[in-house]
Amino acid sequence: MRIVSVVNEKGGVGKTTSVMALAALAAETERVLVVDLDPQGSAMDWGSAAENAGKELDFQIVTAKNPADLKEMRGLDFDLIVVDTPGNLQNADLLRKIAEYCDHVILPTEPTAMAVRPLVRTWQDVVEPTGTAYSVLLTRTDPRVPRDVEDTRELLTGLELNVLEPHVRSYKVHERASIDGTVVTGYEKNRMSEKAVGDYRAVLKVLRKQWSNEDTEGDAV
Repeated sequence: MRIVSVVNEKGGVGKTTSVMALAALAAETERVLVVDLDPQGSAMDWGSAAENAGKELDFQIVTAKNPADLKEMRGLDFDLIVVDTPGNLQNADLLRKIAEYCDHVILPTEPTAMAVRPLVRTWQDVVEPTGTAYSVLLTRTDPRVPRDVEDTRELLTGLELNVLEPHVRSYKVHERASIDGTVVTGYEKNRMSEKAVGDYRAVLKVLRKQWSNEDTEGDAV
């Protein structure tokens, strides 16, 4: 059992999109549960939209109020739990408690100067104090401006943050998905959607390698 949360004090950086995409892809080979700890209930709304559209998801979605619920969920029959979290500067204490119950934290951020500051603050306030393993994921990147990704990666690695090599480009198919309850494994097959799905497949592949390394390091302690 592995519990992974997607966290950033800043909203609008693709947290729920990343939660649902990674859950859908992981569910191709694992038993996956999504836990919605965001009071806005974005993941639950996404699931409701899927149900209303007659689309069956390959993973379950539940809501929770208390981060401590994650501890109890370790006894459930799932391989992976992916946690959606609030995106609000006032929720640092709540996010820190969530991180404490997780095995890994994913920190999504857009590659912009305005987004980097809250990302670094989230790492400092939420992740670093807990010692939980983490990865920074660059999201909503503009395929036309690859330099933004390079500059942001250089800035964050210069601050000694762990930044994933794959990044998630901004595609309209991602933006529309929550409205009709579609997840990446159910995208209409075309060139753009295949690229959109491929981004998240690459992210999950690298994350799984990191998680395997973390397991090995943990066994060696």
